[in-house]
Amino acid sequence: MKINKLYIKKIKGTYDILPNNFKIINLIIKKIKFIINKYRLKQVDTPILEYTKLYKIILKKDKEITNNQIFSFKDKLNNNKLSLKPENTSGIIRLILENKLLIKNNYQKLWYFSNIFRHEKPQKWRYRQFFQLGIEIFKFNKFKSDIELLKISYDIFKKLKLISKIFLEINFIGNLKERYKYTKKLRYFFSKFILKFNKIELNKFYYNPLKILDNNFYTNKILKKIPKIFKYLKKKSLNKFKNIIRDLKIYQIPYKINPYLIRGLSYYNNLIFEWKIKKKSFISICGGGRYDYLFKNINKKIKAGGLSIGIERLILLFKKYNKNIFKFKLNIYIICINNKFKFYCYILSEILRNLNFKIILNFVNKKNINNLIKNSILFKSNFIIFIGKKEIYNSFITIKKLYYIKNNKKIYKINFNKIKYFFINKILNKK
Repeated sequence: MKINKLYIKKIKGTYDILPNNFKIINLIIKKIKFIINKYRLKQVDTPILEYTKLYKIILKKDKEITNNQIFSFKDKLNNNKLSLKPENTSGIIRLILENKLLIKNNYQKLWYFSNIFRHEKPQKWRYRQFFQLGIEIFKFNKFKSDIELLKISYDIFKKLKLISKIFLEINFIGNLKERYKYTKKLRYFFSKFILKFNKIELNKFYYNPLKILDNNFYTNKILKKIPKIFKYLKKKSLNKFKNIIRDLKIYQIPYKINPYLIRGLSYYNNLIFEWKIKKKSFISICGGGRYDYLFKNINKKIKAGGLSIGIERLILLFKKYNKNIFKFKLNIYIICINNKFKFYCYILSEILRNLNFKIILNFVNKKNINNLIKNSILFKSNFIIFIGKKEIYNSFITIKKLYYIKNNKKIYKINFNKIKYFFINKILNKK
């Protein structure tokens, strides 16, 4: 049967994760976990499939997502409409309610690392399937969780050595009443440009004029005239914002106030923020804020906030500014010249793996040694170790330096009992 070439290609908007990329993903997650554990966050995740109705209820104001960006289908077994998750906050809300996590504890501080799916036009830095790392905080002190989210994200990017390559933007969009007044004023302002709007902008104008701010429609000339939200905030809201700014200064976290910053989802209130890349047209790499009203859609009153980090964008940025992160790899290629000596090879490989070396063990006869030496170079090994009849009878091993190590012609004859000492003191401590 002849296979159409179309079906042996990846689907548009998706990508394959190759070994080198997985190395970087694992390293990034390891570093992020190191920070997250300091804040006592607990890891959770949700299935990639949820009932479509969950998103229709929780994201009912975000028509752009619920109508256009969800991969949905009918389950043939029971006719239920299911969807691949387009974001994870809705699923996390379902998780904590279904599992009664907020009844058992006064508050929950959770994090996840998950696949997200969006049915939208693929472009650079944006895919239809992508990894997202998120933090969700429920029933925690409102003010404390705001500054904690900002501090956690700052610590993460500092740990990844990216803090000088990005910047933090913050805004305060107030409560529902304050935002309603501001929305009316925005609608009036943008009505002057209604004839210039395309279909998407026109839709935003009628349903949520705030989202026009999250667009490239306006020029700098128009931008200066757009009313700022701070004029419509009451004293209580302004004081909350001042407290957040005060704490950012205490923690020495640099920030910029952007009065036109609007997050993509409508459920945010009060604090919103984004970490943006300095040299990539200010592309967002992380965003979050408060969403106290989100639970109102399911008749619950729960204070909440969170953030999410786009892992694909983070990988590209991390690779760009950490080029030498895997430069010195301690790889060892062990060549056992006779199967009779495999017991010694197994013991040696375990000793070296316990020292965090990466080991490739191969068994060969004398005729094929040259081929294996070529293989060891192909695998970018730092050392080749030979174990044969001569080595076993004289209680030593032959070690040859390769690749990144200088003076690669040097050969060591090391007593079997002193192997551990040799690698710890002569190699690891000189790295």
